Amino acid sequence: MALGSRGSILIIEDDDSLQLLFGKVLIQSGFHVATTSNARDARPLFKQQTFDALVCDLSAGGGRKIFDFVSFARQHQPDLAVLIITGYTPEDVACEARALGLDVMEKPFSPAQLVERIALMLARKVA
Repeated sequence: MALGSRGSILIIEDDDSLQLLFGKVLIQSGFHVATTSNARDARPLFKQQTFDALVCDLSAGGGRKIFDFVSFARQHQPDLAVLIITGYTPEDVACEARALGLDVMEKPFSPAQLVERIALMLARKVA
């Protein structure tokens, strides 16, 4: 983690207004934030930067293809904390996410709940 920072977060969200909101809230909460609208555009970022956590909308991650992206991201950063956000979590997706140690958060949620969940994920990494 960067000195004086709560951590570095990559947000993958295809809804521009939510991407802006999530970024703003996390920056105001002391995180360094990078954003993109899809997993394909996020791939080069993992080769250029180190992130403490990934927040990815299920649809922006390509649905079930998100698990392929998480595998790719963890090849570059094995201890990456991952939060999958979605409007609806199919049971097979939830089971696979749990098996991979990913957090899942269903919309709608408040900005405070997002910050709290990421802080909890990062605290688990340190413990």
